[in-house]
Order: sequence, then structure tokens, then C-alpha cells
Amino acid sequence: MADDLNLSSGTATYSVTEPSSTTITAVNSNANAGWTASIPGASWISVEATGGTDNSIPNGAYVYATTFTLASASNLSGSFASDNAGNVFLSGTGISGMEFLAGNVYATSFTTSTLFSALDLGAGTYTLTFDVENGDGLGTGADDNSDTGPTGLLVGANTVSVGATTNSITPEPSSLALLGTGLLGAAGIARRRLFSR
Repeated sequence: MADDLNLSSGTATYSVTEPSSTTITAVNSNANAGWTASIPGASWISVEATGGTDNSIPNGAYVYATTFTLASASNLSGSFASDNAGNVFLSGTGISGMEFLAGNVYATSFTTSTLFSALDLGAGTYTLTFDVENGDGLGTGADDNSDTGPTGLLVGANTVSVGATTNSITPEPSSLALLGTGLLGAAGIARRRLFSR
């Protein structure tokens, strides 16, 4: 169906806006050694193909975004991991992350995945955004956010049309006719046996 969209990183195109306000296209990245989270069908993306293994990526907020259009009512669901802690927004409204599900935190953000979802979305164009905070280099605060790099994002997500069922089977008319003929035949045999006694 037209509204069943794969928004996974490595499949959908994501832009990333760096702390300098420069926006580029996020690239598939070799996973940094610490990026142990895995989501089937998704790839780690970053501002550079190495994933910042040399810790050269500046501190600050990295905003990853992809835009998609729905023709009819749909549900969105998925999971993500990031380096470092991140929040998820759908067209400006928070749908997951530290402030919403308290799942994606600095210490484990790149080793575990965090769920997110948005139900009963109407037709229209939406922007799925991941605000990922790269370390501040200070080593202070509640999250001890002292990392100076790298940064990356892993997303597994899709939309599914509302009311769509994945395992439903609609019989063809010929199959229904064959079933009806079989039932009539079975009824005839049962009737004959009943009156032959």
C-alpha cells in the first residue's frame, strides 16, 4: 500500500544539521566500536562515513530528519539508538526519548534501542526528527556527558495504513463457489443416508 513506508536509516534519506547550522545529507557509517545496538534492516548513519572514530566531530546538537507524505490514515512505529542521548519528534511534537519515555540516556544510548510511535496520523506531510546530543566535553552534570565524539544514529521505523492487516486472506469467487458446492454435496449425502434407514 502507498502509505506503508520504510523510514529506516540506510533506506530512507536523512539530513543532518550540525551545531554550526550547516545541513548535509547523513551518510551510511561504519559503526564506531561502542555502537553495539543493532536493528534489523537499519544502518548507522552519521555526518561522516567513519562514524567519527577519530573523535573529530564537534560537540553539540545534531538534528537528523526525514520527511514523508501519507495519503491516508496511518500508524508510525519504530526504535532508535544514538550516540549520544536523543529525543524523537514528529513534526515538532515529542514522541520518545529522555523527556518522554526515559529510555534513551547518555550511558546506554548507543548500546540499546528505544521505542517510539505515533498512532492515527492523518493524510499529510510529516517530518521525523531525532535530536542527538554529542558530548559537551565537560564531564559534568547528571549525564556526565564528557564525550567529544563520535555521533551517529540508527533508526528502524515504518508506517502502516490504519486498518491494514498483514495476514488476512480474501477468498477468490471461484474458491467460494467450490466451497459452496462441497457443502451442498455433503448435505446431499447426509440427507440420503438419513432417509435410507
